[in-house]
Amino acid sequence: MNINKQFEETFKRQRAAHFEQCMMMSEFIYTYKQLYDSKKNYLDQMNLAPCFFQLCFSAFRTSAILFIAKAFNEREASSLNKFLKFLRQHIRYLSIEYKMARTDSQETAPWMRNSPEITESTVDSHIDSLNEIQPIIEKITTLRDKYHAHLDRLVINNRKAFARDNKFTWEEFELLPARYHEIINFYSMAYDGEDRATVSWNSNEVENLLEPLRANGIGEPLPL
Repeated sequence: MNINKQFEETFKRQRAAHFEQCMMMSEFIYTYKQLYDSKKNYLDQMNLAPCFFQLCFSAFRTSAILFIAKAFNEREASSLNKFLKFLRQHIRYLSIEYKMARTDSQETAPWMRNSPEITESTVDSHIDSLNEIQPIIEKITTLRDKYHAHLDRLVINNRKAFARDNKFTWEEFELLPARYHEIINFYSMAYDGEDRATVSWNSNEVENLLEPLRANGIGEPLPL
């Protein structure tokens, strides 16, 4: 069986780009959530530098929204949907037979033994899973298009109504990088057994900065 070097190069390049994009999205979302949650216990400490923390809130939220739109908006060249369509068009290069020819390995190799058989139906099921979360994607894409990338007249005329109509929950926000990683990692494992983590590693860093201030009474209200 002939090896399609163009497919190999394109797959590896796009896989690396999607893993990086997923990691950045996760970092922005979870750091933003850390900041948001920190208001419960460290509001006094954050008010030592209110402009700085307000800027952090805005920067992380904006960055998360921009990366979500890049990954899930079908019009974007870097979208996950385009990657899935690329795989569907080249589905024969994800077969067990082709992988054995490409790697010159035995069928009993651990990564190959555990890899699923990839068919058009497999890819279609992942496209369907993106369609399921399309209402969330549309709200965030609207925020990107009409507020974060451009200032739309609708936002200027009635900002409260715009924010209400495009409001999303933390659960919806966090679902997106999880779904992104699930799909990319699935095809990475199926391709060559490579498993990459894209979760945020800075889960306690905001608290690590603010807790010593609170522990030493810095920023705490003066006793009456």
